[in-house]
Amino acid sequence: PAQSVLKAFDDVPADGQTPHEGIVKSVDPRFGAFIDIGLERPGLLPLAEAVVINASVAESEESSQLLSPGSSVIVYVVQKSRKSRKVLVTLKRRSVLGTPFDQVVADGQTPYSGRVVAELTSGWLVDFGCETPGILPSALWQRALSEGDSDMEAEARALPTVG
Repeated sequence: PAQSVLKAFDDVPADGQTPHEGIVKSVDPRFGAFIDIGLERPGLLPLAEAVVINASVAESEESSQLLSPGSSVIVYVVQKSRKSRKVLVTLKRRSVLGTPFDQVVADGQTPYSGRVVAELTSGWLVDFGCETPGILPSALWQRALSEGDSDMEAEARALPTVG
């Protein structure tokens, strides 16, 4: 049975640590599993995680835990998009608390460490532990390199290149 909308979007933290009981609504082989956690839209459990869970459970004798529509799961919200009202969920609890979007200091001076998760035509999508990934525009790297910022140059070498 589907959950009714019980939670307000802004009241659900994308901290990766707050557990949410959910119900698998559907599994799409292109994207992953869609999990109803009581929001207006189901959250997406990425395909890579859904497949791993299905494979590991299928090999065990606990087939009742198989990810299939109607199954109950505990998930953690790791990303939210305010514009689309979509959420990304995981089955694994984060070891480090994520930063709420409204607490990110965007002053151009406060440093954040992150991991490049995708390359875009205009830069990189970076997961820096916030409920929404950040975009690192390639123009910022070019300007820093032209100004002789050696720290930026060293970090730029670690970024993926277009092949």
